[in-house]
Amino acid sequence: MSEDLSKYKDAFLSEAKEHVSSMEKSLLKLEKKPAKAEFLSTIFREAHTLKSMAATMEYEEMAKLCHAIEDVLDAIKKKKIKPDKCIDILFECVDRLQSSLKEISTDADELDTSALVQKLQTLITQKEAAEDYVDKPDISLVTKVESIEVKVERLDLLMNLAEELLINRMTLDSIKEDLQNPELTAAMDTLGRLVSDLQYNVMQSRLVPIGFVFDRFPRMVRDLAKSQKKQVNLELVGSDIELDRAVIDEIGESLVHLLRNAVDHGIDTPELRKKAGKPAQGTITVTAKRTKGFAIIEVADDGQGLNLEEIKKAAAKGQILSPQATTEELVHSIFFGVSTTRQVTAVYDTPQKLGA
Repeated sequence: MSEDLSKYKDAFLSEAKEHVSSMEKSLLKLEKKPAKAEFLSTIFREAHTLKSMAATMEYEEMAKLCHAIEDVLDAIKKKKIKPDKCIDILFECVDRLQSSLKEISTDADELDTSALVQKLQTLITQKEAAEDYVDKPDISLVTKVESIEVKVERLDLLMNLAEELLINRMTLDSIKEDLQNPELTAAMDTLGRLVSDLQYNVMQSRLVPIGFVFDRFPRMVRDLAKSQKKQVNLELVGSDIELDRAVIDEIGESLVHLLRNAVDHGIDTPELRKKAGKPAQGTITVTAKRTKGFAIIEVADDGQGLNLEEIKKAAAKGQILSPQATTEELVHSIFFGVSTTRQVTAVYDTPQKLGA
């Protein structure tokens, strides 16, 4: 990348991540409803925009992949190929774009995309020759920046500085009371309001919608359900509720663990669900809501529920709980690695002692 373009790198990465995320969301919807043209159009639009941005920034590998994605989407639109024939490879493309952006963010080279481009081209009819990528970059796509990413460390530093200002303001307030100077009093009142506004806005800048975490769940659940030959519909409610970034970081992995257990242990295969008189497709619901001063996040599924007897056996076998464990202790034990699965899966975690 030339020095002239390097100043746009952060803006490019911020926008590019949004475009790729939008592609992934629409791809998940397209898989469920392949007849919906709007999902196809959204993916095409995001791929086209990202292609132009990447070309402008001289990321040719990324641009070529987006161009190949466009060709496949166009073929789907013209009914030359069926959506279900290329969903998996399009997900691979999204993964490669995300990985490439991560590499670029660390000042490494973008990832090679030639293998994926070749896969995409073979999806289209053999008569269509592979196209060489040629496109005029549009610098306006890079210079128009509506949002940028800010490192959490900088937000933490701003918060610390705001707190120090507040402490010093309190010290000056005591001096103001002793001096009883009208001009000083007026200046301190103004300073007080400014410090309070600064602290409030810094706190607001740290707030992140819970959707920031929720957005990675649909793909994870989709891949896990597919690997276990299960049909799972994931419903996300309350994605717009905002929490402090530190809280988001703390709860993310716990929610991932709950969802993985819901797919692995809660939802049965379509055959078993039909025998139990349930629809073949199971439903997992993640709900975020506010109650007074608290934020509550619930994970529920319409599966078989917790088998407390099996959990008790597994916990006793792993010497994690005593045979006399209460129901509450049994339920909590699943957060410490207790697994009732009969075979090792990607969901299984190594058991730990409670309280370790």
